[in-house]
Amino acid sequence: MLKSSDMKMIFYDEVDSTMEVAIRKIQDGFESPFMIVAKQQTEGRGRGVNIWFSSHGGIYLTMVIPLEDEITNEIIAMIHYSSALAVASSLNDLFSIDVRIKWPNDIVKSKKKIGGVLIEYITGAKNFLLIGIGINANIIVNDLPIELQKNTISLLSILGFEIELNKLIDKLKLELIEFSILTLNKKFDFIIEKFNKKCIYTQKEIIMKDSQQFTCMGINKYGQLSLENKNEERYLKIEESNLIKAVKN
Repeated sequence: MLKSSDMKMIFYDEVDSTMEVAIRKIQDGFESPFMIVAKQQTEGRGRGVNIWFSSHGGIYLTMVIPLEDEITNEIIAMIHYSSALAVASSLNDLFSIDVRIKWPNDIVKSKKKIGGVLIEYITGAKNFLLIGIGINANIIVNDLPIELQKNTISLLSILGFEIELNKLIDKLKLELIEFSILTLNKKFDFIIEKFNKKCIYTQKEIIMKDSQQFTCMGINKYGQLSLENKNEERYLKIEESNLIKAVKN
């Protein structure tokens, strides 16, 4: 079973992307668990084609978990959710900050984004699960690009003081390992219950880009977002999150 002491920590001042560094390490023959941590990214990645602005003062990391066997699409979906829960748990335990999760895995506070999760799964002679985390920690929001300021928040702006980054990194490592083990062992009921309590979409009215409206019932055991109205049920995969236009408060 994966332990915190098994996780090799590799620190950088600046990288293009912790995810890309992790992939290169795998290509170079790294086969043990490791985590890439950087103070800054020049080409930080979000989901899809999104860019994660990664200035100095944030936390940017990628945890790599080697796997002997291939994992299912349901487990991969659940890893998105459990990793977001690991971030939420870390922030609550260390700073008593009750963050929420915007499906599938954006971490939000007061409807503004404070962090996010990026998952990649690499198959081959050996399989690797990559969990990328970005958190606006000691970030001055007014120093961000103007187009990001309205919808962004940081730990600094919430708490009013800078946090000790390494303390949060250590906590994230522990929580990510714990939640990953639960997910790989298919403890889906536990993850679903916790995620649906944290998700800002649960029991809200969802407006789709095709103008149809549904009530969000939360995620299901297949890792899909379950939507219902009086006429039909609809189930969205993570890659279909862009089909949602708005959420009624």
